[in-house]
Amino acid sequence: MMRVLALVALVGCGRIDFGPHGLGGGGGGGGADAAPSDASNVGLVAYWPMDEIMVGSSTNFTFDVIGGHTAQCTSGQCPTINPGVVGHAATFDGNTTCMSVASMQGWADPTFTIAAWVQSSTLSGPILVHESVNGCPSPEISLNKGAGLTQLNTTGTTPHNEAWTPDALIDGNWHHVAVAWDGTSQQVYVDGQCSCSITPSLGPLDNVQPLTVGCYPTGGATHFSGSIDELRVYNRVLSLDEIGSLYAVGGRAFPAQQPCTRACATAPPP
Repeated sequence: MMRVLALVALVGCGRIDFGPHGLGGGGGGGGADAAPSDASNVGLVAYWPMDEIMVGSSTNFTFDVIGGHTAQCTSGQCPTINPGVVGHAATFDGNTTCMSVASMQGWADPTFTIAAWVQSSTLSGPILVHESVNGCPSPEISLNKGAGLTQLNTTGTTPHNEAWTPDALIDGNWHHVAVAWDGTSQQVYVDGQCSCSITPSLGPLDNVQPLTVGCYPTGGATHFSGSIDELRVYNRVLSLDEIGSLYAVGGRAFPAQQPCTRACATAPPP
């Protein structure tokens, strides 16, 4: 099936990062990725399967299958492509690799879910970020000392909130991570199950900057070290069953579901 490649300028910032979670082995690396059939497409704003890559003389692209939001990197900063959970995954070196999604600079949905498969064995930095005008990520999903992180802030002068799952995520295995924001509270999901929830004092800040994948878009910020696959952004909160379905790909068992009663930590682990 032929897809049209849209060229976008590499500008701005924005990031969502996920800490990898292991499934007891590497990904499948099977056939080409496709629009997700394991969960509802309702509200799916963007979906990067990390499978369809075009390498040009100076740029490298990965298609957005649903929303038409092409991720772009410049020569020397593009991730490599390796086997993933489904099809292929983008592998970031933790040093220079970064992708930008300039067409999502106006993304500011009042509710959202961000989900991805991640694999890492080290302190790996941001998975996906949407940086605000004051240089703070809002929101961000990242990995730090084995914990998932989402940062939210409401103005350019107030500090940001941090919400960390206590689950260790840097064991070198594939893990599925998702963060949902319902306008008041946040839930963090690890391998298809709710890991923790929190009602922070601050919420997301509307942005005019683009998203970045695998890095902070500005300054001397950290880069993600590891692989990212099946990155999705929804404009609504997914149900527990839908989160479980995103995890249950490639023959994985549907996870047992239970109420989300554990509170997210408000500071990174020591």
